[in-house]
Amino acid sequence: MHDCISCGKVFELAKKDCRYCSDACRDACKSQLQDYNADSIKIKSDDESMPDWELIPYLASEYCRDKKWVERSIQACRESGTSIDYFIARYLKRDMSMRLNQDVNAAAIKLMRVRND
Repeated sequence: MHDCISCGKVFELAKKDCRYCSDACRDACKSQLQDYNADSIKIKSDDESMPDWELIPYLASEYCRDKKWVERSIQACRESGTSIDYFIARYLKRDMSMRLNQDVNAAAIKLMRVRND
């Protein structure tokens, strides 16, 4: 007995080295792989690969900032679909050559309003 790598269904092995329970599962899996290309790969920065519970206190300590402020700022970046590298560069490293991101600001304002309600 084997598990189909496409749907997880348990099946009898009919052919040697068969990993799919049916031709339909094999075709579905191949179809998904055809959609996968170089644009599907995103290399994360060191800050993005660190979990938030570790990143927030690290950044707050490194840049002498309030943990809650760092947490809200990272959350605003995530909600707006912006890399946290933007927050680190513009607000922690104070690189004012970076353009203001209105989506992050709108998300931050929304988070502050929700917090105050």
